[in-house]
Amino acid sequence: MQTHVTSEFNLYLRYAYHLRKWYLEGRGVGSHAQLVGEKGAVPIKVIIQPAGWHEKATLELQSTDYVADLRAEVAKWWESIQVRFLVERYVQVALTLKGVFLSLKTLFSRFIWLRRKTLQLRSLDLC
Repeated sequence: MQTHVTSEFNLYLRYAYHLRKWYLEGRGVGSHAQLVGEKGAVPIKVIIQPAGWHEKATLELQSTDYVADLRAEVAKWWESIQVRFLVERYVQVALTLKGVFLSLKTLFSRFIWLRRKTLQLRSLDLC
């Protein structure tokens, strides 16, 4: 039994990043080997902030977690930031295009109005 737990624990060490990433994505694989030696685990808060970014994020880990677990947490957080950034950028571009369209529409309507006034003035001159 101890050999089985040890080999499963070694497997967890080797694939800790992928296992944590799958867990964060909701496709996690549980293991009883994770329970070995976690009695003295202390919660750790890690505050991360990318350079040039205004917002910070807090990750909560255990003192028994591996660097691979931290790496998976940061990777998952970064992916969520990228998706949110792309959505915000898409909305910004859409609003800009809408503004350009409205500007063109306004410009076109003013052009039509000036054209009509010009034709009216010409018709008055001809009479």
